[in-house]
Amino acid sequence: MASTLSPATQMKIQLFPNPSKESITIRIPEKESYFIQVFDGMGNKVRSFITDASEIQLDLRQFQSGAYFIEGVGGSKKFSQKFIIE
Repeated sequence: MASTLSPATQMKIQLFPNPSKESITIRIPEKESYFIQVFDGMGNKVRSFITDASEIQLDLRQFQSGAYFIEGVGGSKKFSQKFIIE
């Protein structure tokens, strides 16, 4: 029997400043509970959390310089974006 699950809809978020040194602001257009993961450039998960906030401040001071990716999933919505830490 075929699955009736529909694929998650990709949505755009605002992430700034990018590049950044100390913190980034993430604005999610649709208020919902999201499971958010942050990965380094090698694909290693460096942070994960659940939030229902539409704006998040993410402290970057504990991370090394380089490229990172943030991914989030909530209900039928998902997002993914690259950011740089200087």
